[in-house]
Amino acid sequence: RESRATALAAAAPVRGQLFSAGLKSAPVAAPLPTGRRLHDIPVPGVSGGNSGDRRKSVTYEKVCSAILTNAAALTLPGILSVRPGLHFGAEGFTNERVVVVKGKPSAVDQLQRDIPVTFGDVRVEVRAADPLERFRVRNSAIYLQVAAARHELRAPVFDDALYLDGSGTTVDDATIAAATLNAQIAKRQISYSAPKHVSLEPITDTFTLVLHVSPDAGWSELSKFLQTNTGDLVVGMHDFTSGHVLEAVESATKSSKLMLTLDRPAPTPNADQSTEATRQALVRTLGERFSGSWALTNADPKAPVWIYPNAYHAKVAVRADGETWLSSGDWNNASLPRIDLTDEAAARTLAATSDRDWHVVVGNKALADTFRAVLAHDHAVAGVEANRAMAGGAAPVAPTVLPVVPTESFTAGQPPRQFFAAQTITVRTSVQPVLTPDNYQPMVQALVESATVSFYLQTQYIHPSGKKHDEPFDALITAIARLIHAGVDVRLIASTFQTDDWVEKLVMRGVPSAVLRRQPGVHNNGIVVDHKRVLVGSHNWSADGALRNRDAGLIVHDETAAGYFERVFLHDWEHLAAPVVC
Repeated sequence: RESRATALAAAAPVRGQLFSAGLKSAPVAAPLPTGRRLHDIPVPGVSGGNSGDRRKSVTYEKVCSAILTNAAALTLPGILSVRPGLHFGAEGFTNERVVVVKGKPSAVDQLQRDIPVTFGDVRVEVRAADPLERFRVRNSAIYLQVAAARHELRAPVFDDALYLDGSGTTVDDATIAAATLNAQIAKRQISYSAPKHVSLEPITDTFTLVLHVSPDAGWSELSKFLQTNTGDLVVGMHDFTSGHVLEAVESATKSSKLMLTLDRPAPTPNADQSTEATRQALVRTLGERFSGSWALTNADPKAPVWIYPNAYHAKVAVRADGETWLSSGDWNNASLPRIDLTDEAAARTLAATSDRDWHVVVGNKALADTFRAVLAHDHAVAGVEANRAMAGGAAPVAPTVLPVVPTESFTAGQPPRQFFAAQTITVRTSVQPVLTPDNYQPMVQALVESATVSFYLQTQYIHPSGKKHDEPFDALITAIARLIHAGVDVRLIASTFQTDDWVEKLVMRGVPSAVLRRQPGVHNNGIVVDHKRVLVGSHNWSADGALRNRDAGLIVHDETAAGYFERVFLHDWEHLAAPVVC
């Protein structure tokens, strides 16, 4: 981030001068006739925006040149950004390069009338800026602070993009670059160390698996898991802000110990209490039986040093009797709503505002021992660093209040066509623990490449990086593109945080938008391959989620388990997810 911020700052004056110079010399094409819109205008030689001849003739360099030489037409009131991009037509994105103009939604109709449809043979497309883009321009410092803590709220960075303030004035990239640097919390990074004597090799054994999803059965099955607890509980959790989950945990540990490693993510509107209040309640209820550590993340001011750049994103609980609860869902009200399926009308209303998450409760001592050792190691490392900071005289860090960003436009959804009951199976099979930063990337790279028939991925977002050192993550996306080219049935579902700009980034990586659908409220991070193998976990598809944060999951090699989650996936694909179209 620092390298990119420095590069942006250095390039800003030159780019600004070039663009300003264009204002004086560029010929301004005549505005479109009133009432005519971009997609109503036939373009010679283009059939549905997919003409191979046109695509080949319009290069990236030609688009950049068109922007600079037509600068006067691109500083109208209402414009927020101008950049090279891809054509977005009735069937989604194509590979044709175009000039992309982003404007305030209220100004788009007028901009489509006033801006020429083409600059020479380069198409110009006017689109409405989404809430994240508008927020970024309006208050870049706060935007970057929030985006550093919540990856789903990041807007992609496009090379050679020019930003404007909506009033016709260019925004110096150095301003955004400086805000990027100022948003970083100055603290020391320490290296990640894997827990000693813990094997992440696949475990071949007999497993009892309780397969279930949210909102359908997430809370009912977690409630059973906690109610039947009879010993110590070890938990690693990203977000723990649900009041009914807190009550259940307090009840489950009346006579036992609780070891909790807790992150402190940016607040969400549906929280019953803050993470600090959750921790204070557990201290009051359990006393010395509670051992809590704040996870060592760079985004959390309570962490004296950091290991994980963005999040301690695991969602795992391990009981002493060998039962493990593992999920994509946090202990919050969105992931674990208290839903009553006997009242269908109320259940459907609540489900429309809840998250889709995948969960599994695993009965197997060897797997439980693995995850318990990992969580205990994380807890111990965090505790050592906290004690070291206190011994060094570090003052207690006051909580930093991050703004709650309105995300209603991204998360408004609809209820499922059907609810899925939990399914319990007992099988002898192989289960592979997958952890970031330990082994997620190579394990999932192999899983993707193993697909010969079908590959289904449902995840909150897929955010290509393109940055140095993030090549292993981008290789996962390249592997999916190869599956598509090979004729494998590839289907991807992302949440509405996969904005059009992020879809465009994905298309630039060789993944056509036709294989992608968007579904509000998607929070799970699951994969089903060839109807035989399934991954359940917490790993978002970003470079941090795949390579650097703490995330946890498992790959189950079993047709019944894969079939359960595949049925849920296909239900969502058919009934809740929408194609990416203009």
